[in-house]
Amino acid sequence: MKLDDLLDQIEQAWAVPEGVLYRLRQGEFDKRAMDHLVELLRQLEVDAASQYLPKRMVRLLWMMPIFVEWQNERVAEQGGSEEDVLKYGNMIYAEIQRLMGIP
Repeated sequence: MKLDDLLDQIEQAWAVPEGVLYRLRQGEFDKRAMDHLVELLRQLEVDAASQYLPKRMVRLLWMMPIFVEWQNERVAEQGGSEEDVLKYGNMIYAEIQRLMGIP
């Protein structure tokens, strides 16, 4: 899949009201949708020779793992599993680390 198409789909994760991340903020944990989001992240590739990532990619990704982690309490308040939220936050973090590297 082309990068722009992947980014379009990842952007939908943030969309109101149907995006998986928006719904997570409402305390609704959707394992299937989170699996899909992680799979989209796994499909992202960057040119190893490039020094820069596309701005749109960074805008969509940089806060995602922190955002997911912040939703623990909201999900727990709705009867969901904080463990699941942390698990997916860690998977998302691992994919972003794969793309961006570590300092």
